[in-house]
Amino acid sequence: MSGPVTRKTYAAGEGPPGNWRSWLIWSSAALFYLYEFFVRVGPSVMEKDLQEVYGVSAGVFGFATGIYYYIYAPMQIAVGLLLDKLGVRRVLVPAALLCFLGCLLTILLPDIWGFGLGRALMGFGSAFAFVGCMHLATVWFPGNRVAMLSGLTTALGMTGAIFAQRPLVELYNAVGWHQTWTFCGVGGIVIAVIMWIVIPKPPPWVVPEDEEACTVWRGLKAVVKNPQSWIIGVIGAALFFNLSVFGALWGDEYVETLTGANDRTAASAISFLYVGWLVGGPVMGVISDRLGRRKPVLLVSLIATAAISAVMLTVSHMSLWECSALLLMLGLVSSAQIVCFVSSLEHNPDWASATAISFCNLVVMLIGGIFQPLVGWILDLRTGGAIHPVYTVDDFRVALLSMPVIALLGIVAAFFLKESYGIKEEALEALAED
Repeated sequence: MSGPVTRKTYAAGEGPPGNWRSWLIWSSAALFYLYEFFVRVGPSVMEKDLQEVYGVSAGVFGFATGIYYYIYAPMQIAVGLLLDKLGVRRVLVPAALLCFLGCLLTILLPDIWGFGLGRALMGFGSAFAFVGCMHLATVWFPGNRVAMLSGLTTALGMTGAIFAQRPLVELYNAVGWHQTWTFCGVGGIVIAVIMWIVIPKPPPWVVPEDEEACTVWRGLKAVVKNPQSWIIGVIGAALFFNLSVFGALWGDEYVETLTGANDRTAASAISFLYVGWLVGGPVMGVISDRLGRRKPVLLVSLIATAAISAVMLTVSHMSLWECSALLLMLGLVSSAQIVCFVSSLEHNPDWASATAISFCNLVVMLIGGIFQPLVGWILDLRTGGAIHPVYTVDDFRVALLSMPVIALLGIVAAFFLKESYGIKEEALEALAED
């Protein structure tokens, strides 16, 4: 077993209802996750033009965009602590408003510094969305629905990413980047109001078995000292890499170069990556629950992700439909990443559930944030740092080699992962026998 085990106890006659109200509460936070994913990947469809507007190289633009991740990742520690301590509504509502302020700053300060500062605020606010959703799932639903809800949460995030592709391109081409960011910002205000109305105070039925064990710093210590937490984070980062680096920034231009498509059709092709995640996320959660296993699902998905990523980089040209089909397959197989969050919950104490999810998310986002500018800097080296470069397929092939490499690293990590399905039930049964 990987750490201390506690059983969630409830007030007499009470417990997670999993009823229509539970779905409404979870859905309001899930809507925020949809929105933050929209904001997260928005720059990918404007990358070429914004690089020219700001007059910066690919590496500098990649770094400014990646500031989102540099704030998002370390904030995951605070996210878990704050959610465990303050409750979801007090945290998510201000977070959505921070996303609004980030979008506003990109308009008020129309240079690379304003863009970077805006991305920092977006990353700060967005950091709370996914963990907040998962925290509500563990509080308002029975444990046997958490994997499914993890998949549904991811599916809604992918819906946001899909709307940040072709529809956002159309909006951007129609009204320009100022109005596009205005549209994004208004969404943050609307969602903040919805969450304030819908999400209640923490329910009375969750009663920690050991009040002393529930201290936030002890929860963080328990998660960080658990080697399985780190292994799960690496696996999650390997599966999410195609979204954080390829889908969120460099994929659109690579598809244009590879297929000869324009920005609209390239964005449509990238949408297939998110469609794969949208469909595959809930399915992978159900498959893992039905099999009663986590490790085999993750290992098979990592192998498939490495293979498809390699195929994407070994051809010099392909049709738009061939590229779209590969991206759909890549999204389907890598969507098993949602199982990582469930496994992290199972490997860590119940009283540190939000911290366990947020730590996994930290590792996932930090690795993505490191490689966003790294890909840009490699492209700069290939083109001499030109402000208006013309990239070739070979340039992208070298720069994006990290996709299959990171997947291979995830495969290695998966061999050290311990099966977590039912681990707490087994431990509790053993304690009862003693």
